[in-house]
Amino acid sequence: MTSVFELSGLISNVSMNNQQESEKKEIPSPRLSRTAKILFGLLLTLFVGSVGFLFGYTTPRTINPNQLPSIINRTFFESGSNGKIDTSIFETVWNTIQTTYLHKSSINVTDEYYGILKGLVASLGDPHSAFFDPEQTEEYSNGLSGSFEGIGAELTVEDGVLTIVTPLKGSPAEKAGLQSNDVITKINGEMTDSLDLDSAILKIRGKEGTTVVLTIVRGDQAPKDYTLTREKITVASVHLAIEDGVAIITLTSFTEDTMKQLDSAVQEMLLKNPQGVILDLRNNPGGLLDVSVEVANVFLPKDSVVVIERSGDGSETTHTTPLDGKLQNTPMIVLVNEGSASAAEIVAGALKDQGRVTLMGAKTFGKGTVQTYEVLPDGSSLKLTVAEWFTPHNESFDGKGIEPDVVVEMTNEDYTNGKDPQMDRAKEDFR
Repeated sequence: MTSVFELSGLISNVSMNNQQESEKKEIPSPRLSRTAKILFGLLLTLFVGSVGFLFGYTTPRTINPNQLPSIINRTFFESGSNGKIDTSIFETVWNTIQTTYLHKSSINVTDEYYGILKGLVASLGDPHSAFFDPEQTEEYSNGLSGSFEGIGAELTVEDGVLTIVTPLKGSPAEKAGLQSNDVITKINGEMTDSLDLDSAILKIRGKEGTTVVLTIVRGDQAPKDYTLTREKITVASVHLAIEDGVAIITLTSFTEDTMKQLDSAVQEMLLKNPQGVILDLRNNPGGLLDVSVEVANVFLPKDSVVVIERSGDGSETTHTTPLDGKLQNTPMIVLVNEGSASAAEIVAGALKDQGRVTLMGAKTFGKGTVQTYEVLPDGSSLKLTVAEWFTPHNESFDGKGIEPDVVVEMTNEDYTNGKDPQMDRAKEDFR
């Protein structure tokens, strides 16, 4: 059965074996001849146009592997690409592999087919789009529900550099001392500079109790190896604390269980009648779009604009709050930093633009695109960037981030010494 929903976030915890994030291993790429490079490039280009044909069935269809060359040829002919792309290249490469590859007895046609689809999506050059085979789909879906095995860190790839967005609270990554903006140059001794995001995630995630060695570069410091033991990560996405008469609600992600947890926290908070709320969105990598709208609704009145979605064809959807929020009149401050991304930025941008809060901390990450996630009939799945987000004031934050109203920096020294000047400043503003 096919399911489709929108992801507003990086949701890729460096700790999930496949997707969520995280792991990938690096293998130095062998030198290819000029001819081989040209053939490979043509093959990837060829498949960019074929996705509509291959995915365009409402019911599963079996394709004989021997028919793939003719299917591709027909697809490009019907799309008007015939004559611009030499589709015989695919047939040549396919047949040559099947007949002359040294280890052809080990060829798995299913793996070849999934490899083609992964290459198709990878050719887009978008680190947030990916094709997952059935095994990877299961792991990714587990991550969306808030449970996975890994090191518990959110990853991204920027300009080919594998970078930690944020370690999750209480995770092996946090306990090992990994920080936002740490660069992972090696995974188990293998370079990461040629890895896409989802491949890196697969390399880092793994069975509970196993270890992974990450080589980390922090700023201008020398590379350092960290050995982390993977754990089962069950993410409680909402944490409540009452300190000095102020409620501190910390959101660590936007998953399927977030609203249930947030509703419970709000009920408990209201019984204690705090003077205000500090909503802590720091190091929150994002998650599900509909959850971000629901979270914003807790703090906004009915019919407030939360986020504007603009697709590549120019169509636009405005997401608004359906109800009056329980905390719409409660004084509040929102904390953000460079690890606040995607759905966290949607909420922060909405509350700021609606004049509802003081945004405090450091500029956010800048992940303002949305991905659809579709589980296909054979258990594989496609995650594809389809739109960009804009704040209620029609401001894009993709690649830019959102500037806080009050800038409060937190240094590496603060982090090492257990100090939190951003939270301290927020508490002071309620005194």
